[in-house]
Amino acid sequence: LDRLQHYEEAINSYDSALKTQPNYLDAWNGRGNAQIKLQQYSEAIASFDKALKLKPDYSPAWYQRGWALHNLRQYEEAVKSYDKAVEYEPESAEAWYQRGNALINQQKYREAVESYDKAVQFQPNYYQAWYSRGIALNKVQDYQQAVNAFNEAVKLNPSDSQAWYSRGWALHQLKRYEEAISSYNKAVRLRRTFHEAWYNLGNAFYNQKRYQDAIASYNRAVENKSDYYEAWYSRGNALLNLQRYKEAVDSYDKAVRYKPDYREAIDARDKAQSQLKQPQDKPDAQNEQGKPDNEKR
Repeated sequence: LDRLQHYEEAINSYDSALKTQPNYLDAWNGRGNAQIKLQQYSEAIASFDKALKLKPDYSPAWYQRGWALHNLRQYEEAVKSYDKAVEYEPESAEAWYQRGNALINQQKYREAVESYDKAVQFQPNYYQAWYSRGIALNKVQDYQQAVNAFNEAVKLNPSDSQAWYSRGWALHQLKRYEEAISSYNKAVRLRRTFHEAWYNLGNAFYNQKRYQDAIASYNRAVENKSDYYEAWYSRGNALLNLQRYKEAVDSYDKAVRYKPDYREAIDARDKAQSQLKQPQDKPDAQNEQGKPDNEKR
């Protein structure tokens, strides 16, 4: 019944088994697993607790108990359960991986990295663990190690746009803009509507003063997310640097429309408007806008 995804009926069957044999370990564990699939997480924990009273070193029940707590967002308790799972089954890559995810949810990024390290130690082709390891390393600004992790992730799963994007972000922070551009391009080829990747592709071009290319990327970002005020603002900056002041004002207007208290966009719009009132015979070397808005992770 469980394999047929008839989980309520499976639980009834486990209950019948347990009436006959209350100390039936596999029945308590199976009951908990079926309850997890029905998102009955508190009930599942009670079932696993019964199983663990019968066999305290039963790693699968500790792992599934951790997963139930994880889904209840009780991350600290989930980690304790995962700790028990890996104590009794140290080579469980899945338990180490989910332990890392619970730690990330507590913003304990360094500890999460250590957990992902264990996961890939025991399962070197564990794509999700490599990817999550890279995310945790980005969070602690260890960008070179993050790039290394994402390299493994995209080697194992080259069709994951998010991994290519996150790799690009790490390279971007290392100011390796050409490599970042290549990675962002992979991301948007895989997912044409990936507005954050288009935006940061634009930022990488912007940092190379390739303003036309930056504008083309920002255009794609706002095509896919019309209220993307950071992209409208950064687009305005690129237009300002090309002395296309009227278009810059229009772009800043869009940014302010979607975020009325956007001080940077308001100030930049004032600057562009002041330039419209000046004779444009010669370029003004003081007009260059320094940087795009916050480059989104």
